Amino acid sequence: MLFQVWKDGKARYINEVGRIILKAKFDWASDFSEGLAAVKIQDRWGYINTEGDWVIEPQFDHCGSFHENRAVVCRGNPWSGGLWGYIDRNGTYVVEPQYTHTENFSCGRALVSCTRTQGCFQNVWGTAFLDHDGHEVVPFYSREARSFSEDLAAVSVPEVPNGLPSPSLEPMDKSNPTWGADDMLHWYQAPWQLINIDGHAVTDTYSAIGDFHEGFAVARKGDLQTARFIYINREGKEVIDLGRDRGFRFSEGRAAVKSATTGSIRYINPKGLPTTPELPFVQAKEFHEGRAAVCTRDRVRGYISRLGSWGFIDSSGRTVIKPQFSEAEPFYHGLSRVYVGGYRLDEGIADGKSGYIDPSGQYVWKPTVWNERSP
Repeated sequence: MLFQVWKDGKARYINEVGRIILKAKFDWASDFSEGLAAVKIQDRWGYINTEGDWVIEPQFDHCGSFHENRAVVCRGNPWSGGLWGYIDRNGTYVVEPQYTHTENFSCGRALVSCTRTQGCFQNVWGTAFLDHDGHEVVPFYSREARSFSEDLAAVSVPEVPNGLPSPSLEPMDKSNPTWGADDMLHWYQAPWQLINIDGHAVTDTYSAIGDFHEGFAVARKGDLQTARFIYINREGKEVIDLGRDRGFRFSEGRAAVKSATTGSIRYINPKGLPTTPELPFVQAKEFHEGRAAVCTRDRVRGYISRLGSWGFIDSSGRTVIKPQFSEAEPFYHGLSRVYVGGYRLDEGIADGKSGYIDPSGQYVWKPTVWNERSP
């Protein structure tokens, strides 16, 4: 397994003991996925294999990682007006760039978004789900949606006044539609339900529904002031009632729950029983490889922020790596990418450093400054 690092302002790759493996240097690079990594040289993106050989020559304005043998690629400016499509592992388009938003394939489906004309209505924003060949198997419809997980996807079902197919959108330009305040409120309050891969509804509606993981998804009833959180199973049955406490995804048989009264964290099992005591953390992530990242209140600033201290606990809730990082990612193939000195680059600040630690908390790659230029 290879891990992406920064050295002297260039992207490189190391192995699990921190040794640089590939001699090639890149202006930007992603993690490997399905044996390929998206890398950038001189404003063009392509793909390399784990030997560092070009599999798909640099030719794209931007691109993502491979999932289910498909990768999203952009034609045009990825941050303003660019259109997205999908390629296969040969670099051949299976979906020509035509969507304003695309997500990775999951469960044989990919979520895409764009604006279209529906009947007499122009610039209607909506979503669709594609199959691997680019066919809209769950056709374009005017609602918000999330990607499939465990063969189910959450979609919003707004009750549009006057029988219109969707809120009427007035775009700033053709690539950047925007809603009015009333439309935003209307969509924000829209109920959600789950659909299967054929697009058929399989549950009642809720105020919000999360992704499925290990057979469970978190759902919310009521507005933010009266919210109650529950876990539902794949049949849509409510199986764990958390009350006002907020639940998160299951992973390795555990899920974090944040207390509505104390703000503390505990982990529960699929029966809803606690697997840890109440823990003095303000944020917590999923378990991966027997470790979960947890965050304390920032001691210097005195408020919760991503500059707060992140560390790791084991399955019993015992702290095994003391909080010390500005951000920490889950362990993956024995290493965790950690950040010090600043927000993640996707937060808009590039003054931090990133490195890798092993399960004992020792660095195998000490934090280095990443490329300050946007990818």
